[in-house]
Amino acid sequence: MKDKEKQLQTVVAFFKRENQKQLVENNRNRAEFVAVSKNVKASVKFQGGAKQDVSIELKRYRASIGDQTIQGDWMVEKVLQP
Repeated sequence: MKDKEKQLQTVVAFFKRENQKQLVENNRNRAEFVAVSKNVKASVKFQGGAKQDVSIELKRYRASIGDQTIQGDWMVEKVLQP
């Protein structure tokens, strides 16, 4: 009997994971993904000790589903040549 109960719990856990996986996939398919970029100037100190003003392109990603929004932090996309 305990063997059958354990098998049943394993099957129930599998279907719960599958339902969660399906929910995540459905939300991903309905989500609107946006990337925002901006250029900023920064003073960068290089290994040799010299400082130089450079332009940096920052990027941030956002996902929206209905009235919920998830937004990431600004990340350095690339350092532009001075």
